[in-house]
Amino acid sequence: MNSLRPVEINLIQKVFETKGQAGWVLDFTNRTFKEFFDLELQIDIYSPLYADDGDSKGKRLRCFFRKVDNAHALRALRSLWAYRQELPEGSVEDLPNCAEQIAAIISKLEAGGPTEPRNIARPETLDMIDFASFADRLYQMKDKQPHQRGREFEAFLIELFTTFGMKGAKSFRNTGEEIDGSFELDHEIYLLEAKWWSKSVGAAELHVLAGKVQNMATWTRGLFVSFEGFTDVGLEAFGKGKPIVLMEGREVYLALQKQIRIDDLIRAKVRAAAHTGNPFTPIKRLGLGNFD
Repeated sequence: MNSLRPVEINLIQKVFETKGQAGWVLDFTNRTFKEFFDLELQIDIYSPLYADDGDSKGKRLRCFFRKVDNAHALRALRSLWAYRQELPEGSVEDLPNCAEQIAAIISKLEAGGPTEPRNIARPETLDMIDFASFADRLYQMKDKQPHQRGREFEAFLIELFTTFGMKGAKSFRNTGEEIDGSFELDHEIYLLEAKWWSKSVGAAELHVLAGKVQNMATWTRGLFVSFEGFTDVGLEAFGKGKPIVLMEGREVYLALQKQIRIDDLIRAKVRAAAHTGNPFTPIKRLGLGNFD
């Protein structure tokens, strides 16, 4: 459960209520309400899980905010508020101090700290992901020639991220630098660096990605995926406190075998980096399942 009080949930419902239409949410139809939660939040808002109070959009929204954990309540509140701000004047109620009150609730959820996902109903299309097929494709790449394997690994990761709702984008060049790709997770943009070498990656390569991220907008982050992992010396030399998270290719394979969502894997790594400053925390220490 999250830390929201009933009075705060009442306020949220009122803030996003269609003007003069009790039970409606902003300008959403049933279809666009579902699409918004599916695409923006990877949540099936029309799951029976959120129908305890009734089937209207407003009652489903209220039930959602009452049941979910802090992190998902925060993401939903931010997304809905951003959407509301784009609507024309007069389409929603002009409530006194509305922006300040929503900002206060957002701050409270942020201060509440990370919580384990609770009462999250994923859209059916995402629940039907063929984890085994992705794992098999990744395993088959090991026999490819190094250059071909590297390019296929990049393309595979972009496809994988997109499948898990992270809006992957292919490689591009920017002022002479090649970026292997990018993706979006929880409204944050990440640059991707992907390597499948026959050896572990050292500090020099990590600093290259850090430099690319530094040259972008201040809110840009980076994900470095090395199939053969990272050297201990490289991790020590790279240090702490950079907006970069690291993942081994073997961790991707293990997550797919265990049917762990890749977006949840990256979220757990980001959370661990925020708590410790270390860019790399092994999957077995992230609390995502039993790896005995």
